Amino acid sequence: MAVGREQPGAERYEAEFSEIDVEAALDLLEVFEIASHDCYRDVTPPESIVDDVLVLSDGTIAGLVRSVHLALADWRDVKLNAMKITGQASLRQSRQGVEAVDGVS
Repeated sequence: MAVGREQPGAERYEAEFSEIDVEAALDLLEVFEIASHDCYRDVTPPESIVDDVLVLSDGTIAGLVRSVHLALADWRDVKLNAMKITGQASLRQSRQGVEAVDGVS
């Protein structure tokens, strides 16, 4: 999954950020993609992590910077914080994927 301008669903980011901030958000998401490869050896960050980063950003560039930084330090913190915001159930984690599981801590 490419998160940069080339992604077919790039307009999804236009809905998350103001018109002025879209370009900066796309630039930062591109940096996130490159850094994720360096940190985790993923070709691209998992789509669920990108979704959680966007949730935590609260539609601001400052929030996006903080959530990308957190994701690169420990992606599980992003998962847990996004779950608190979205009210999802607890999760079962693995580097290959993260899935929500009801009733499992």
